[in-house]
Amino acid sequence: MNISTRMIVSLTVVTVLAGLALAFCYEIFKDKIDQNAVKALNDSINEVIPGAVSKEDISKDDMVMYKVYDKPLSDDTKNFLGYAIVVNAGGYQGTIKLIVSVTPDFSKIITFRVLEHSETPGLGAYITSTGFISQFESLSLNQPIKVKKGVANKDANEISAISGATISSKAVTNGLNEGLAKAKILILGSNQ
Repeated sequence: MNISTRMIVSLTVVTVLAGLALAFCYEIFKDKIDQNAVKALNDSINEVIPGAVSKEDISKDDMVMYKVYDKPLSDDTKNFLGYAIVVNAGGYQGTIKLIVSVTPDFSKIITFRVLEHSETPGLGAYITSTGFISQFESLSLNQPIKVKKGVANKDANEISAISGATISSKAVTNGLNEGLAKAKILILGSNQ
């Protein structure tokens, strides 16, 4: 066997063994990974809807959506607190994944959190800041949210863009506008 054949065989064996080891580890930790994902989702829902105790999965099509309550689903005295909806937006450097809470009548945003992003550290990453997120709180869902450079008028459903990260600001805003419009149709029907 010449040297190049031995190298090819060696690399093939190493690659197959590494692939098998990776698959084996994934199978061992799959349940733990799934448990951590569920815990992270529940923690996120509790962040965007304080007092959340239980959730009813109402996901449709490709939209992940929940009705959130203050007591267990089996309790007849539970109160409907609002909707928690996962929205994906195309950011400057990749997908921005958000979880947004909406009032029970689907008229206003309660708040949102950024679950995942790959925006530029120091600029676009400010989409996770309290100052940026708080601009969206109580904005109407009856008209599109607009991004403005400079001082925004909350009464006009505007938010101020992050200086130097207008693309990230617009990505979050467009993602919320489009995602919530789609969720509203799926939840309330096309008549709303």
